[in-house]
Amino acid sequence: MTSTLPDTAIAAANNGPFINVYHQQTDGSIVEHTWRQRSNGSWTWHLSTKLPVAALKAKFFTPLAASIVVGDDDDDPTEWHVFYIDANSLLCEVYHTAGVWNDGTLNKLKIEPAQFSKLAMYSDTLYYQSKGGQVQSVTRKDKDWTQNTKPMTNQVPLLGSSLAAVPGMVFDQSSTCSVESNDGSAAAVTAITTASPHTSLAAVSDGDYSAVFYTSNASRLRQQYTKKSTSETRSGEVSSITPRSDIAAVRDKPSDGDADVIRVFFQKDSGDKITEYEYTEVHGWKDLGKIA
Repeated sequence: MTSTLPDTAIAAANNGPFINVYHQQTDGSIVEHTWRQRSNGSWTWHLSTKLPVAALKAKFFTPLAASIVVGDDDDDPTEWHVFYIDANSLLCEVYHTAGVWNDGTLNKLKIEPAQFSKLAMYSDTLYYQSKGGQVQSVTRKDKDWTQNTKPMTNQVPLLGSSLAAVPGMVFDQSSTCSVESNDGSAAAVTAITTASPHTSLAAVSDGDYSAVFYTSNASRLRQQYTKKSTSETRSGEVSSITPRSDIAAVRDKPSDGDADVIRVFFQKDSGDKITEYEYTEVHGWKDLGKIA
């Protein structure tokens, strides 16, 4: 009987209110949980019966990233993509469409990130740490991938740093354990000063505001919120968290025009289950319980 791997990597992607969450099991397989609406109108989590990645294909404690390519119609269906490092230490992609998981074209590049690399994905760009420690990227156009030769910055972050990506920006942790933002030309230190060494990072943004999630030295899940248009910066606590837990986050813009809904996924306190928290402007942070 397999169960959720303690300290597993966690990845999440969403198409509006439809959310997919991925993590590794104790047998090495990668599983998918989907947040979908029932016929009676209620919403619930489902564990997919088809594995994105079978046991022993991914390395144990592989980093994970996920994205979605929204299709236009039946001839161009929506694709859910998952990225991981396989047992041969190569960067790999699988994608789900029309009920089937397929190998992605990224696999043809045979990229070998550093053994300590984490992954982050935003839009069509996937970020990883090279063997030299720099943050490198590959970009998808249509169905093909191109390896970008220029690193995000010439500075080398903490080896094994977590990575988080939002529009035009990648967050990592420096060798002094400060959290940095990189726009492709230079690194800037954020106001996050209490992040634990090798904290997991996750981030969401609408282009004006960004919310960065991290683990503090006191093993608390915290967020830093920054809004460009008002120069506002604030931070706050979300929950307790296991010290080595990974963090994933998604944002949804409700169709009714209300403020964004943010959801974060992590391993909390004791046990290996994935916990979900939701933020709304009206209610603040709310514990929605375990998804796995």
